[in-house]
Amino acid sequence: MPPPDDIIVTASKRQTPLANFAGTVSVVNLKSNALANGGVRGTDEVTDQLPILASTQLGSGRDKIFIRGIADSSFNGSSQSTAALYLGEARMTYNSPDPDLILYDVDRVEVIEGPQNTLYGNGAIGGVVRFEPAMPTTKKIEADFTAGASSTQHGGIGEDVAASLNLPVINDRLAVRAVTYHNIDAGYINDPVRNLAQINRSTTAGGRISLHWTPSSEIQVDAGVVYQNIESADGNYVYAGAPDLVRASRVAQPFGNKYALAYVSLVRKGVTNTISATTSFVRQSINTTYDATDYSDLTLPILSTIPRIFQNDENITMVSHETRIFGNNQARPWLLGVSGMYTRENVARAIGPPSAPSFLDTLGNQIGELALFGEYSFPLWRHVQVTAGGRSTLTRITGQLLAADNSVSSGVTRVGGVVVNGWDVVGSISSSAIGRTEWHTAPSLSIDWHIGRRLFAYFRIAQGKRAGGLSVVSSGATFTAQKFRTDRLLSRELGLRFGQQDKDRFWFSS
Repeated sequence: MPPPDDIIVTASKRQTPLANFAGTVSVVNLKSNALANGGVRGTDEVTDQLPILASTQLGSGRDKIFIRGIADSSFNGSSQSTAALYLGEARMTYNSPDPDLILYDVDRVEVIEGPQNTLYGNGAIGGVVRFEPAMPTTKKIEADFTAGASSTQHGGIGEDVAASLNLPVINDRLAVRAVTYHNIDAGYINDPVRNLAQINRSTTAGGRISLHWTPSSEIQVDAGVVYQNIESADGNYVYAGAPDLVRASRVAQPFGNKYALAYVSLVRKGVTNTISATTSFVRQSINTTYDATDYSDLTLPILSTIPRIFQNDENITMVSHETRIFGNNQARPWLLGVSGMYTRENVARAIGPPSAPSFLDTLGNQIGELALFGEYSFPLWRHVQVTAGGRSTLTRITGQLLAADNSVSSGVTRVGGVVVNGWDVVGSISSSAIGRTEWHTAPSLSIDWHIGRRLFAYFRIAQGKRAGGLSVVSSGATFTAQKFRTDRLLSRELGLRFGQQDKDRFWFSS
């Protein structure tokens, strides 16, 4: 058994001590400073501390996260992101950007590098980022409150307020924990054409509530709800060659990202094995406005150009479930699981004058996955252990033109079964769809060697795959689709660790 204070890698899905984990894992401990310092910055707090993490830097709620530089592009499509994001056991996203949850009352963040398809499925070819929020405890009542203000150079005043409460309900049985927050990031870009200052001001508001119930010593139930709304008044960029912190434009480019997550997790601990089942439900709405004004004639003053916008609105629904069972035999641990995921994304687009843009089309993407996975570890000889695993995944992706040749009017929410963020979509509805079905296997193998009490070496080889995306393009009442090749990645990793971070005075990992 590992010492009580040993770091446990929860992302291993077998509660593996870091001292026994054959892979590169980074842990950012936020428990000591999340409320006072790091929480307000969201995912940026993690990317700034870990060189292996990068983001597209498009702004809060817009960024895609990359691990070890394994990236596709800064734009979203129907393909799964290269980094898998989890909140505890709950899957957070599929192909959407990082929701950039504020990390108040979050204990730590685990980042596992390299392909993790065996445990996390297609798309985790770059690795896994797992946020571990503080769990409700039945031991005592806890309450925290923080408020802060900030001044941005050449910009305005920002503020952040947050509070958390842990409330035992039934002694040693039931507890509830809640956190709420509201943050304002001051703008610092000025627009002389519209005579506006600090146009890129943004607001983030949200909260979480979680429940921890142990009806018996063998059964544990965790459930929770997360909601966050990010609203940015304008684009967070300037033009090359323009004066610093100045962007001249005819129209505002607001952005919004509403994210909601609900989950429930059940764990049953037996003598010989432990069963875990988690179901999560996600709703996400991403609304983006781009400046489509024609500035090509440089002889004309900007004020004489005709303002135009391009609107891109995405509504995403995702349901995922995973059930796994793992053996409690420390000498020969094993894991077997099954998972399923369904996500639907409707994308509505319009272009034209800001007061009345013309509706272009509504595209619907549906992705379904069903997978069987497992791992088995056994001793090869003294202090040397081998772990073999694999995952087999069936993926179905379909694309569909939901509406074409339509007009747009505001104030009505549903016509013909199509809902587009309050727009009245009038026109023909296409029932045909273009799709693709793929079957993938992803094996992995690792060998670890405890050379001494604190010295640990390992070799890991893993194959990562990501199902090829489907790009649907409309032309009037018809549409075509382009199928992209499946991404494949073979990773070979040789590592050496001495000691442990936050535990030993001297430690290193390579």
